[in-house]
Amino acid sequence: GKWVASTGMVHLGKASTDNPSERGQSNSATINTFGLKYEMGRGIEVYGFAGMVNYGRLALAPTSMPANAAFTNIDSRVKRRGNWFGVGAVYVF
Repeated sequence: GKWVASTGMVHLGKASTDNPSERGQSNSATINTFGLKYEMGRGIEVYGFAGMVNYGRLALAPTSMPANAAFTNIDSRVKRRGNWFGVGAVYVF
């Protein structure tokens, strides 16, 4: 068909460490995404997507994330929850 739907989910859990310094090991994150694409023909596709993140607590990001706002652009030190969305088009010639 011409429609393609997609979804994804990842949970980054707490880490277990003997390090007494808090570097995000006691935080977690759950990220969900949804997408929909329509192929119009003649090399044109349009798409839309949305996502949400929920951090376990307001703190440094989980140690499995490379930065506090990685993947989602929602900083775990500023907000516990965040959403985003977007639309776009692809033309192949």
